[in-house]
Amino acid sequence: MKYGRLPHIAWLGAIALGIALLTTTSGSYTRCVALGQDQADPFGPPKTADPFTPVEDDDPFDSADDENPFDSAVETEPLAPGLPDRGTGLSDRGSWKSGEVARPLSLDWLVKKQAGDGSWSFAESENPFEDTYSNPGKCPSRCGATGLALLAFLGAGQTHQEGQFQRTIDEGLKYLLDQFKSGPHGANLCGEGDRMVWHGIATLALCEAYAMTRDPALENSAQRALDFIAAVQDKRSGGWPARLGGKPSPVASACQILAMKSGHMGYLKVNPKTVRRAARYFDAELSNDRTEMVAGLLARMLIGGETSEPAMRRAVRRIVKRGPVENDVVHNYFAHQVIHYKRLRESDKSQWIPWYSAMREQLVDSQIGDGDERGSWWNPRDVRARQGGRLLQTALSTLTLEVYYGHLPIYSSKSAEGGLKSPGSYPMSPKR
Repeated sequence: MKYGRLPHIAWLGAIALGIALLTTTSGSYTRCVALGQDQADPFGPPKTADPFTPVEDDDPFDSADDENPFDSAVETEPLAPGLPDRGTGLSDRGSWKSGEVARPLSLDWLVKKQAGDGSWSFAESENPFEDTYSNPGKCPSRCGATGLALLAFLGAGQTHQEGQFQRTIDEGLKYLLDQFKSGPHGANLCGEGDRMVWHGIATLALCEAYAMTRDPALENSAQRALDFIAAVQDKRSGGWPARLGGKPSPVASACQILAMKSGHMGYLKVNPKTVRRAARYFDAELSNDRTEMVAGLLARMLIGGETSEPAMRRAVRRIVKRGPVENDVVHNYFAHQVIHYKRLRESDKSQWIPWYSAMREQLVDSQIGDGDERGSWWNPRDVRARQGGRLLQTALSTLTLEVYYGHLPIYSSKSAEGGLKSPGSYPMSPKR
């Protein structure tokens, strides 16, 4: 293509405009800016009924217009783990229905959406040089989006030292480390919104990466992020706020437990007093008849709660009876792990098999199979579609599919052995 000649003054004007754009966007697109009313947190309360929000109903998970379409799911064991060949998208044993294809396709999509600084974003990028995607969210938190995307790669057994996505993961980890706000009580990864959910997610990604690789370059950073979790805990209730300085939130608190459990498994130091306070907080949540939140239930299991406890059994039965929901990817992510850990703890697959079959079918059938967004997920009816957009749905759907395969230490069978408050487990020393 030939371009006509422009007067010198026009070329100078174009260059000046380009420099102005770069100057304007370079500082803003790397920040986790404060979340306003129109920039809601995708883990915060949605605009419609939320299974995590207390409601005046006997069962907070039930709703009149939401039926489970997978009651008659085929009770078959999922196929063996392993990424399929990326040339064909199929493994020797796998098929489209196995979910083996879904994971690599979604990872390919995530690779394309990574920004030049190594981050990902829920919202539409302000940088004209970044690859955009349809159906972005309103939440501009790059810390949270980057943590979730990294977990999707780590969940496939990929690390910054080994695998097909080393460079992608390495750049994402470096971005998170660049966002650290160090202080006397640890390192803050909340971002400018002071959202503890994102600190928990980002810390979980760092701890999982460290546990999988034992990379000394990550050890101190992961430990400092864990120290911050202990420092900002609400000592009275034992929970963590959605926003620093606010009231405790079950979802935000559960994300901190996930991070601490991962750090504990990676032989990082976790304060036992912090765990004991958190156990009291989640015990109170489970004993409250108005809410048996799946996020809190998962956290209680990770702390060391027995799955045979009556409150836990009732909550699990409700989750299984309802089955995977079609319009809340966050609910499904936590619920999937609850059933997974119960299976590992009790060696009982009677609830896991129908649940997993239904969850897998729902995710595989709803994944985008062609076009520019091939490999992603998008459901406009999701209660957090407006906040988290396509990236939130894609990252969490990928992570949900990866739970069974156990590549992430937090998903492994070892994670079900004991709990965070197991006697004699503090501090743990690395096995060199």
